[in-house]
Amino acid sequence: MIMIWTSATFGYYLIGFQMKYFKGNFFINNITSSVTEIFAYVISCFIFKLCGINLTCVVSYMVAIAGMLCLVLIDTKNQFLLSLFILGSKYGVCQLFNIAFIGNTHLFPISMVATSFTVCNLIARSTAISAPYVAELKPECISEWTFISLMVVSLFIS
Repeated sequence: MIMIWTSATFGYYLIGFQMKYFKGNFFINNITSSVTEIFAYVISCFIFKLCGINLTCVVSYMVAIAGMLCLVLIDTKNQFLLSLFILGSKYGVCQLFNIAFIGNTHLFPISMVATSFTVCNLIARSTAISAPYVAELKPECISEWTFISLMVVSLFIS
């Protein structure tokens, strides 16, 4: 659970700080990111209820990895494709972020929920402090590959 919290929190904040470096129209990219976030929070509840925490996390990691890989590897000027890639990576991370909160109450007994929530949140936020620094590393692809690496490692752990 700590790894889910850490990867979701770090990835969420890293994408937010990276938005200014993504190709395409800055405003369209941010609108896409914000709308995706809303849908991810709503849809993740239903997916979690249908599939459980394991499958939901695996799907979320894979969507986030695919979106960021496409953003890094495909050189395009097409705003629709860029928005689609940002949508994928942001959707996966936001769904993970929501599952971290929801899944915590399902994995631990009631007497341990507050403690596990605190420990996971403390470690995740402590790690997320470095997200702005990673986002500012030059060249910009370092932060994108850091995102992908963290998501791949977390996928295998989950």
